[in-house]
Amino acid sequence: MNVKDELFRKRELAGLKFILAFRVLFLMITISATLILAVSWIEQVLVGILISIALLVCLVFYQWLKKGKYLRFVGYTGALIDTLLLLFLPILWHISVGGDSVSRAYVLKSANIQ
Repeated sequence: MNVKDELFRKRELAGLKFILAFRVLFLMITISATLILAVSWIEQVLVGILISIALLVCLVFYQWLKKGKYLRFVGYTGALIDTLLLLFLPILWHISVGGDSVSRAYVLKSANIQ
């Protein structure tokens, strides 16, 4: 491997570690807020399970990044996890506040779901 490729690999690894730390922080804040503001126990359980799985995956990713392995897989899978969380959390919040009896715009425009 030449110097340029090694430099790109180090920068990619540093970026993936930074994003992983930010992802874990986001997950911790989200699970804390959900446990405090949840409307129903089903929401608490579903969001707790979803975020716990994501945290376990982040732990595995951290171990791989520490060893410098699977960088491309960690990057793409991390982006997929972020997308799925941002897709499913608003859906769960909408269901927990009443589902079809509440306008979907409520979830999008509301500062906090209560």
